[in-house]
Amino acid sequence: MLKPGDRVGMVVPASNVYEVEDVRIAKETMEKYGFEVILGKHLQDQYGYLAGQDRDRTQEFTKPICII
Repeated sequence: MLKPGDRVGMVVPASNVYEVEDVRIAKETMEKYGFEVILGKHLQDQYGYLAGQDRDRTQEFTKPICII
């Protein structure tokens, strides 16, 4: 079970983000619940109607997120 202070990632595994404002609102909402939100690197990519190419979208789930 998630608890405040846990790190969560926001990614788009299918279609791309049309409204960047929606991402901001979702991120702020999660932060209000106390989560540390990491935005996916390919959130705003577009490849046709998808959020980037398959390899990029897959990478969001298979590569560890590093915060420096």
